[in-house]
Parts: sequence; C-alpha cells; structure tokens
Amino acid sequence: MNIRIIDDISSIRKDIIKEDHIRIVKEIIDNVRRYGDQALRDYAKRFDNIELDELMISKEEIDNAYNRINEKEIKALEEMIRRVKKVEEETLDALN
Repeated sequence: MNIRIIDDISSIRKDIIKEDHIRIVKEIIDNVRRYGDQALRDYAKRFDNIELDELMISKEEIDNAYNRINEKEIKALEEMIRRVKKVEEETLDALN
C-alpha cells in the first residue's frame, strides 16, 4: 500500500492542473497560428461573449474609456495586468 502525505497530493494535483492548462494554451496558440484573426474572434465570442468586427481599437477609444473610469478601477486594472503578465510568464516558461 502506498500512502502519500497531503502536501504531496496537493503538489500532484497542481501538476495535473498545470499540465491541463499547458495543453489548452498550446491548443489556443496553434489555432491562432492556423486561423489568425478568425480564431481571435472565435475566442472572444467563446470566452467573453462578444462579437468583434475589428480587433484593433483607436487611441481615441482608449482615451475615452480611460476618462470614464475612476482611480479605484484604474488600480484594479493595473493589478489585473500584473497578474496576467505573471501567468503569461509562467505559461511561457512551462511551454519551453
């Protein structure tokens, strides 16, 4: 009988989750390479439930959106950006 400690099981679970995430990210990257902008539109619809006509937005649109939010929302967006960058770095490291 093989008994494992809880911490060991926790790390195994994290590895399994990480492997699954890596597989999904690789699939998304492959689809974007194959299908380009159409894949991006499909993922926007799938994950964000929006249909995009254009993938680029103008500086004016960015400025208008920025001027409509308050300092607390700006801080929240900055934190979100920091977290996304961290996940991106970890994912890229895992893919290599």
